[in-house]
Amino acid sequence: MYRFVLLVKAQYERVQHRQDTSWQLLIRRLEAIPFEWHFHPEYELTLTLNSKGERYIGDTISEYNDFDLVLLGPNIPHTWQSRTSLKTDKEQKVYVLWFDKQWVDELSRLFPECQAFSSLLLEAHRGSIFLNLWQSGCWVCLKSLIPRHRCNGLPLC
Repeated sequence: MYRFVLLVKAQYERVQHRQDTSWQLLIRRLEAIPFEWHFHPEYELTLTLNSKGERYIGDTISEYNDFDLVLLGPNIPHTWQSRTSLKTDKEQKVYVLWFDKQWVDELSRLFPECQAFSSLLLEAHRGSIFLNLWQSGCWVCLKSLIPRHRCNGLPLC
């Protein structure tokens, strides 16, 4: 992991929110993940599969591999750029889940147990990279979100 100064200005990304959902899920299927330096006001949980390359978050560059799981806070410039697919006959896949601070605050208000996530979200303001134990559990949860996202349900993982 090393620090850098990027002379390219990050582009503002407007995340399209549906009025009837609390979060947005995007599944990207790509031959290669391009360098798209951007930021947005939402939190972002990203799971990257079948890909190896560099991850740029704020002023830090680090390597990533398969099952890369990262939580980003609002307004942090970031991008991934792949070098290769691990299974060349399959596409690279990126699951991107966006949610806003208001939703998290409301969850914490309604469910005191969720207040335990406060420190995790504070860490996300610098970008939080999760270890293998979290990755496999998150993968199961993200897979369960896909059909429910289309029909507006919220699973509890």
